[in-house]
Amino acid sequence: MTAIVTITGTIGRDAEQKVSGAGKTMVSFSVAVEQYEGAGRDKTTAWYNVTAWGDRWKWLLQHAVKGSRACVVGELKRRDYEGSKGAGVALEVSAVTIDVFARGEGGAGRRQQPQSAANAGGQVDDEDIPF
Repeated sequence: MTAIVTITGTIGRDAEQKVSGAGKTMVSFSVAVEQYEGAGRDKTTAWYNVTAWGDRWKWLLQHAVKGSRACVVGELKRRDYEGSKGAGVALEVSAVTIDVFARGEGGAGRRQQPQSAANAGGQVDDEDIPF
């Protein structure tokens, strides 16, 4: 079963590019998502590792920087690991679309260009709008 999620949060580390042994390009970065729970509005932070496969994501190397905001849609994966502090769980999102927003005053940001690989280059035809 595949779980498709949308996360919106703050980029925790600059995007970096890696190349697999098979020669495939991957860009990765982390996103912190704040969650508020309970009557006291206790804040917790969930960290997600975001991976985007292919050359079309190279624009992220310039725009996905620590402190910027991002909205990511993709497949959620859970990975168990053993670390120096014991066992843990890593949450990973294999991206389908990514929008990055610049840091701005008061947390409001302006959209970076290109916004995402899905809408980076074109106009929208009225026939593509579902309503």
